Amino acid sequence: MNKVFLIIFLTCCFFKLTAQVQQKLDFIHKNYAIEQGLPENNVLAITEDNLGFLWIATPNFLCRFDGADFKVFQKSFDYSLNPSSVQMGKLYVQNKKLWMITKGGKLEYMDLETELFYHIDQFNNRNQPIPPLKTLYFDAHQVFLGTEQEGLFITDRDFNLLNHYHTKSHQALSANTINQIFKEKDGNLWILTDKGINRLDTGILTVFEADKSFTDGFEQRNIRLLFSTWQEGTWVKPKTFDRFYFSHDYYPRYADLMRGLRINKIFNYEIYAGYRYATWLATFGGGLKVMDSRDHNVLDVALVNNPREINFIYGSPNGKIWVGSRRNGLYVIDPSLALTWVQSPEEKRFEGIFPLQTQKPDKMFLMTEMGELFGLNAEFNLKEMEGFSQILPDSIFKQKGQIIPILGSESVLLSHKTSDIYLVSPLSGHYEHSTVHLPEQIKEAIFKASDVQIFQDSKNEKHLFFGTEKGLFLSDLKHNKTKELSSLAVEKLLLMDQNKLLALFKNGRIGSVNLITQEFEQHEFLKSAFPSQVEITSAKLQNDWLWIGTLGNGLYLINLLNGAKIHFSKDQGLPNNFIMGMEFSDTRTLWCSTNNGLFKLNFSKSENIIQIENTLYLNYKNGLPVNAFNPDMSFHFRETNICFGADQGILCLESQHPYWESYQSELLITAIKANGQEIHSEKGTHFLESLEIEYYQNSLEFYFTSLSRNVPENLNYSYKLVGYDEDWVTAGDRRYASYTNLDPGDYLFQVKLTNENYVGAPLKAVSIQVKQAFWQSIWFKLLVGFWVLGIIYLLYRLRLNYILTVERVKEEISADLHDDLGARLTTIQLLSAIHKQKFKDHPEVKKLLSNIDQEIHNSSEALHELVGNIKMKEDDLEGYFSKLRRYASETLDQANLHYQITIPENIKHVRLSVKKRKDIYFILKELINNIRKHAQANRVEIRMDNKENRLIMSVVDNGVGFNPQHNSHRNGIKNLKARVEKYGGTFELHTKKGEGTNIHITIPHDQITLIKNMWSKGLQQAGRIWIFN
Repeated sequence: MNKVFLIIFLTCCFFKLTAQVQQKLDFIHKNYAIEQGLPENNVLAITEDNLGFLWIATPNFLCRFDGADFKVFQKSFDYSLNPSSVQMGKLYVQNKKLWMITKGGKLEYMDLETELFYHIDQFNNRNQPIPPLKTLYFDAHQVFLGTEQEGLFITDRDFNLLNHYHTKSHQALSANTINQIFKEKDGNLWILTDKGINRLDTGILTVFEADKSFTDGFEQRNIRLLFSTWQEGTWVKPKTFDRFYFSHDYYPRYADLMRGLRINKIFNYEIYAGYRYATWLATFGGGLKVMDSRDHNVLDVALVNNPREINFIYGSPNGKIWVGSRRNGLYVIDPSLALTWVQSPEEKRFEGIFPLQTQKPDKMFLMTEMGELFGLNAEFNLKEMEGFSQILPDSIFKQKGQIIPILGSESVLLSHKTSDIYLVSPLSGHYEHSTVHLPEQIKEAIFKASDVQIFQDSKNEKHLFFGTEKGLFLSDLKHNKTKELSSLAVEKLLLMDQNKLLALFKNGRIGSVNLITQEFEQHEFLKSAFPSQVEITSAKLQNDWLWIGTLGNGLYLINLLNGAKIHFSKDQGLPNNFIMGMEFSDTRTLWCSTNNGLFKLNFSKSENIIQIENTLYLNYKNGLPVNAFNPDMSFHFRETNICFGADQGILCLESQHPYWESYQSELLITAIKANGQEIHSEKGTHFLESLEIEYYQNSLEFYFTSLSRNVPENLNYSYKLVGYDEDWVTAGDRRYASYTNLDPGDYLFQVKLTNENYVGAPLKAVSIQVKQAFWQSIWFKLLVGFWVLGIIYLLYRLRLNYILTVERVKEEISADLHDDLGARLTTIQLLSAIHKQKFKDHPEVKKLLSNIDQEIHNSSEALHELVGNIKMKEDDLEGYFSKLRRYASETLDQANLHYQITIPENIKHVRLSVKKRKDIYFILKELINNIRKHAQANRVEIRMDNKENRLIMSVVDNGVGFNPQHNSHRNGIKNLKARVEKYGGTFELHTKKGEGTNIHITIPHDQITLIKNMWSKGLQQAGRIWIFN
């Protein structure tokens, strides 16, 4: 590295600064203006309701601030300056009402649950209007109305007028213009006017300092009252006697600082006992000021944009101070963190800081490798001092190599280009030339500088410990000896106690050196204490725990007594994984610098368990003057300051622990939207505990925020919709959650801060009921069920009537054909038989009559077959296959052929339509006729089967066969194939001359629906029962 800076804590009381830089007091703060959503930059009044919403008055608007967004209401307020005071609108919160003094001094209030406005125009028990007001005060039973020109009115909480004080009343006020009213703990009411102070004590009015215009006041620690004036400074009244004192009577340094200040408001914020910055002043022309009770000084508070006209100050229960300015909008300040920013000279950069051991850390020094030395005293004044150039001989100074700080010492190690080594103490002006012969690996590490850690034993200053890439070594400068303690590469050395030096190795091991015996020790449970690939930036010890900060991997915690390990990263609640520096402010609070700001980590500890309770993240959004810090550049300065180093300078925090440290952040659900439209209810969304929505509003968005001690951008949230989400959803800094197409039912939306993980951390919840549509209800489903059943029953009746009609027509046609046409054929056959006998001697006639007999026989069979087809039932498969068997048997018997017909039992389970059955019958008939007429076979085998939802039929004969490629004038085979293929079946022909014929046919079953099956079976059966019974 180019320059190495060293911080040395001195006991040297002779150090004297000859030049000073003006101290700059700052606090963590943030500015909200028009660019951030504030409607106007002139903030008149500020207050906070019980939910944590901030309410802000500007000349033309009333705003509700949820920590991130402003909700704006149209409402006007007074704002005017006069020689003795300023006239501004006022805001007060009482229970669930926001009271306000609006334009023209009118008294109004907003119902915070409904956000509706109401006017109070006159006293309730008199027909008398309430005059224009300037201030207002509520106690448990009464309301005190301070007017612009008519004095003080006292009413009960229902605004029944009880009393009226003015300049001409029996007990006269000092003036009729009331600027402020407050009550001290013992019950005295103080009325501040533009002409003195009035005290109302059990009905007795007393006037003080009638020649001054008093603007504000408060009771301080129950021992005195403090008042502000317009151009007359601040005044003090002890509680023990009736006399007022100008502040400089107590603190003479205040006199010049207070003279001429137009103080509009004085504010006391004793967030803990003895807080030095307790009294804040809002001034016109002098900006925001704070009174330093320790140094008896009045300091300017540095704010962005340097506002000079301050209208209002408000202290929030969460520990923040809210400041309203005239031209620069709204400011929020964290008074618990006073900042001191020590900026480096323009030509210098603080690239490295290392704390060296001292006895009284009230001064620190920064030193460059060029010999420049800077001192910083207790007042944070920086001055360049004499450095190496005044200590070392010119020959050495001009040729020096590297400067390496030595842990546990005020000295540094200076390497000379001739490989000589010097121990130099630039503050005492002493240097020592050592001719110790170090091993080459140590020399190499020294000249690289960045790869070496050096520790000096305070009990034996001639003993130096070197931690390098090549191992850990002990060098005895007195006897010119070097001893290797470990061959492992050293990452960092750390003093554990007076007798033990801790070594962190790059492979993740932790060992220690006994400074008394100079022996290296390592416990088995510390051999893999942390991951070897992490880059360590800083390390601190607290009791038995070693805290290790890393670059990108967060924090590793190792218990040195038993090896217990804990890892904290962003997944466990850390704001940032890039830890640069660390300092403990107490036994349960750690401050960390990062590459993007600072954070404070509060933790709980029990045995081998350390848990994060909450974090406070600070960066440029909070007003930090620097955002990126350097590794291992942290130290304690004086008693209360924690300092972190950056390239541009040093940032010191004066961190305290106020009573609001236990303050719980308020979580608020600010809006709920359904299908993109905000849901409005009688109460505001933030008051809702449950919500019912219609079925069509089932795409929901939840918007939430928190008024925390942190700025909203640095807060992280988690949420869960119970009934939908199985686990918490991490939202980061996103402040909304969305869900689409929620089913009807009951849900519970919950949101919490990820930054606050302690038991009992705040959680906001609202229950949601998505109503059912009428068609999703049980009664509607039952109604639809009955309606469907009714339709089915109606179709059933229609189908049944149709089946009955068809069956009836079939029976009639069958009967007509059988009785009429059958009778006629029988008559013809009888006549033919008679004429056969008559013409038995005429062969020609007899032959003709025989042909007629044959045709009559064929016609009878055809008629019988036709009648059978008409009467065929879809479910009568057993009868159908019996008919096929009978026809085949009779035909083959007549032809004197041997045959075998195989039809298994499961054939009756096939599903075949009537038309398909008829075609199958014709196919079988055609095949049998072809065998009988052409095959010249003496044996035939017919087999039917039911496999894979197909009817399989094979017909095999041992006849003469034929050539299937031979063209015939007949189309029998072609017609058979066409009949099969029209149903999606297959027709396979295997034949050769002299080898018989094998025909294999498959026809798929019918695919029928449940209803059709019911119709075809149940209804037809019912029809038959109906007909035949």
